[in-house]
Amino acid sequence: MDSNIQYLSAFLNAIVYREITTVSGAVDEIRNAVKQVGGRVLFPHHGEIASSPNIKGLPKRGLTEFTLSQLADATSYFSLESKIGFGSTSTGVLHDGVEIAVKRASYDGKIPCSYFENEIKIIPRLQHTNIVTLLGYCTQKSERILVLEYMPNRSLESFIYGERATESPLDWTKRCEIVQGIAQGALYLHKLCRPRIVHGDLKPGNILLDSDLTPKICDFGISTTLHPVKIGFIAPEYKSGGCLSVKSDVYSFGVTMLHIISGKKGPPPPLALSDESRNYGPLNKWAWDLWAAGRLMEFMDPSLHREPRKAEIMRWVQIGLLCVQEHPEDRPSKWDVLMLGSENAILREPGLPAYY
Repeated sequence: MDSNIQYLSAFLNAIVYREITTVSGAVDEIRNAVKQVGGRVLFPHHGEIASSPNIKGLPKRGLTEFTLSQLADATSYFSLESKIGFGSTSTGVLHDGVEIAVKRASYDGKIPCSYFENEIKIIPRLQHTNIVTLLGYCTQKSERILVLEYMPNRSLESFIYGERATESPLDWTKRCEIVQGIAQGALYLHKLCRPRIVHGDLKPGNILLDSDLTPKICDFGISTTLHPVKIGFIAPEYKSGGCLSVKSDVYSFGVTMLHIISGKKGPPPPLALSDESRNYGPLNKWAWDLWAAGRLMEFMDPSLHREPRKAEIMRWVQIGLLCVQEHPEDRPSKWDVLMLGSENAILREPGLPAYY
């Protein structure tokens, strides 16, 4: 069997079999796709996912409806620990000892209340290792609160930009696992759940990390209202007034991947105002310029310079550049991204990426 087909079959058996619960139609679709390329994959029996909850039909099936006093007690009256997405998040402990993250949405007229309703509708039917788990909610006294599984390592953002990036930088093995985990979660959203979901706002701040640094995609309120807020991660076709699509998520994923590998939000500033040679422009453009010049070591996080697997790191930079191409049709799918991660896969050369 061709090595790429083996890689695909192994991916589907190892990931889909163990970690994805979806409707049988999606399973049949993937099985047939694999057969068409000569692979073989075995799936367990998959039952129907519980129907999406109706925001007006409380209580929600499979979710706990918490009272405001329960959550106030658990969080010491919502002590602020971190910021995630459009609301403030506090950590807490319930009476039974379960640790939780409480996301208290704040609406100031700029963020529609439908964001909260979208998360309530979307998250409960998503079952995947790389998707955050929603435990419950609270709508008492006009509050809009989500209760999520506790993520002790908070967001990926804190590990690539914050103090942790200096104190305990991630090695390449862990960064690669995080990149692949995000891709697997997005593949599930794009291919295997019904209806298929475009996240719309993939970025390091919306990737949470558990105790083992397993990435969990969160913030699905945007997924059906389609109103991204992080400009640098938005695909150019949406920025110019078009619609979001699966390939828009691929673009955001590519930008996120480049941030993970470089450990930077943008290129370094010029050494001097007259030093035009260091006027790199946005991160995407800087990565492409260094790739084209054969100088990717300058792009990598300095903590990765001693890694023995530099060729693999450079391969993933090239995949990231393919993901941020100007035209959606030039970007790989999430399935392709995981396939391209195989050392035996052939990568095409990226063109000049979109940047702004």
